[in-house]
Amino acid sequence: MKPDTVHIAMTDSGTVACITADPVIAESLAEQDLSVEMDASALVALQRLQGEAPWRRLADDEAWQRVSRAMTTFERTIAPYDDGDTTPLFPTTPPDFPPMLIEGRSAVIESYARAVDIPAMRELTEIQMAWIQKREVDHSHFRAESLQTSWGKMKHEPLAVMYAHLDELHSKIQHDVGEDARQHKAAGQLMREIQFVIDSRRSESADHNQDSAGATSSADLFHAIYTSTGDLTKITMNDTESSMAQAEGLTVVTNTTADELLDDLIGCHSLLDLMDKQTWQSFAKTVLDTIDRDGDPLVFSVNSYDLPLPLAERRLDIVERFMDPSSLRSWVELSEIVMAREQQRPVDASLLNAESAADRFADRYKVAMDTLEQQHEWAQNYAHELGCENASEQAAFGDSGPGSAKAAALANYVEYEAKFLVDHWPAMQDDQSDDDNASLSMR
Repeated sequence: MKPDTVHIAMTDSGTVACITADPVIAESLAEQDLSVEMDASALVALQRLQGEAPWRRLADDEAWQRVSRAMTTFERTIAPYDDGDTTPLFPTTPPDFPPMLIEGRSAVIESYARAVDIPAMRELTEIQMAWIQKREVDHSHFRAESLQTSWGKMKHEPLAVMYAHLDELHSKIQHDVGEDARQHKAAGQLMREIQFVIDSRRSESADHNQDSAGATSSADLFHAIYTSTGDLTKITMNDTESSMAQAEGLTVVTNTTADELLDDLIGCHSLLDLMDKQTWQSFAKTVLDTIDRDGDPLVFSVNSYDLPLPLAERRLDIVERFMDPSSLRSWVELSEIVMAREQQRPVDASLLNAESAADRFADRYKVAMDTLEQQHEWAQNYAHELGCENASEQAAFGDSGPGSAKAAALANYVEYEAKFLVDHWPAMQDDQSDDDNASLSMR
């Protein structure tokens, strides 16, 4: 693979689903029926993003390094087509800028997709990738002006200074910006960021007044937003978002733990609607930290990173129907797989145990069709036998025991997966044949 190339996965609608430098990830994406262009120029990848923030589609750090280098060339390429305004929306980005605020700035920049704002987008993407990869921010991606700024320093300014900044920005929007919608949007985002700092300061002040012995880290706390009817509608780590929800009359439970929210989430098949990727990853890791990650759950102890969506959804349904503490690891793994498939992104291997991360569902097709058909017939007969036993218990006692119900559900799943393998075996053989031919043509 050349040093300035990446693999690009595209959706049927022609949008970029993922950019990676890892051929294993690219292969996994291809198995999800995405169109994958191997060894494409990183510059081409940027062009296909059409102004979208790169961090939304990057799968790994190596891909980011290549895309970052291409951004300089891309900036020069599209600069002649800008409207002549050389004032960036965000002249600086502090290297310690909070990751939870990156979405806001990125959305403003994406609205206009100008060459002059590419340096800011590069800085935001570096901060986000550093946060995801759990590494230090690389200052080589930043403008000299940005390196002179510090979010931490600004965070400790007196509150009176903060409110003065808010008044100044509000006045700018009302009087100075005029018809310039771009600067209007940027000023509005800066106001939200200052409000975020003020809210954080208030929260820290409240925490300081409590006994901190054995307290939960603020990084492990979440805000739960409920509708007037008591339905959970959002989980966030953003203080400003929770404050806005309270202002709209919604019920907000602040600084609650993942453990306290689990009951509301189990059985909820809309995690994607309840929390963004960053909040979910923090939530999932908090849950995993409370359990034995290497212990074997009683249901679905291995969940392949390339598990097809229909199977992952079926497994998740069974785990949630018969939920107990031993099933939490399976719940996290299957929820991550389902969310990754729906978001058309790679599965976060850090949320899987070692065996699940290494397992490959596609390997199950490496047997003869006769073998799969025999396995399906056996599974079908076994599911039928357990179903009859379950029905007998219900007839005799008015209900079947939870153990019998779980066994029947698992047997039905095994039969469903066996049929899934039989139904998809021909297509997988065609794909394997294409891969073999491609391999031969490269020799």
